[in-house]
Amino acid sequence: MSEPDFHHVFELFDASLYVQAFELQGRDHTVTIARVRGATIEGEEGRKAKKPVLDLEEFPRPLVLNRTNARVLIQFYGPDYRQWAGKRLTIYPTQVKFGKEMVDAIRIRATKPQMDRAQKLVRPLPDRVSAFFAALKDTKTADEVGALVTRAAGLLKEVDAATRDKMELATEARVNEIGEAKS
Repeated sequence: MSEPDFHHVFELFDASLYVQAFELQGRDHTVTIARVRGATIEGEEGRKAKKPVLDLEEFPRPLVLNRTNARVLIQFYGPDYRQWAGKRLTIYPTQVKFGKEMVDAIRIRATKPQMDRAQKLVRPLPDRVSAFFAALKDTKTADEVGALVTRAAGLLKEVDAATRDKMELATEARVNEIGEAKS
């Protein structure tokens, strides 16, 4: 499961706008909060709810925050979400009871990461670049492309010039494709 070319069957379903448990590949990920914002999330049965969303530096798509995970962050960093940017947390995949079923979920470890930012654990750079391109392909609007580029700002600083050029060209091409589709 830790092979770099591993592809989960859930990748073949409609793309999610948010990080999903299977993407964590069965292991912990220590991540950094880039931004916290509110979003209206539509469930599988069409029910809509406003929830906090964490933009993470290490993932191209954000993490929807449920009440259980919000309580952990409040315990770590206080209830003012405006103070959470730059803070670290460890997320992991698990299964939880939802109604009568067990479902995949992402939880936040109840202990703060002990590392400072200079020692942060992140997915390998090639995986993060691949995740950027996959998320870019799934964007539906120019605003989604812009949000993705904003979240990937740290990644753009880490890659070599050739990779950065490819990412920027792909971004521009995707915005053009979206514009042409609207016409």
